[in-house]
Amino acid sequence: MSDAGNPMDEYENYWLFAYKKRGRKRYVDGQASGKWLVFVHKDQVNEAWDKIRKATEDGLLGDKSKCATAKENPNALNSDEKVICVYTNDYLDKEDVFRVLKSLRDIGFMQGIAYKTYIATRTRQYSWNSSGRVSLYYAKPGEIELR
Repeated sequence: MSDAGNPMDEYENYWLFAYKKRGRKRYVDGQASGKWLVFVHKDQVNEAWDKIRKATEDGLLGDKSKCATAKENPNALNSDEKVICVYTNDYLDKEDVFRVLKSLRDIGFMQGIAYKTYIATRTRQYSWNSSGRVSLYYAKPGEIELR
């Protein structure tokens, strides 16, 4: 099940979602989950979402992805950018976290990408309201392996 529409045509909901079609894991406790944050200019978000949605459904990324829509979100810092979140089940499973990063690179997302834990999101830690770094990992443009 996925929201196949274009994010910039959606004004009622903040997010469109995509799910892995086969072998989806069930979250027993979301506390360990995390997400890669792919920021895309709003003029390119429909195309970017189409790539990530398809890769998620095909099992190339994590079990779930979501994309910000045209509906104005009070948590969004930049109105010219939209975020696409690509989830992983366990931020401690570095092999899987970096597998997803490599897959994002393979489908064309070469910009800098930050990884944020569920706990940071749940405690409302955002770059605009935190004094320190919010992301657990950061991949520089083109970088695939992190130290």
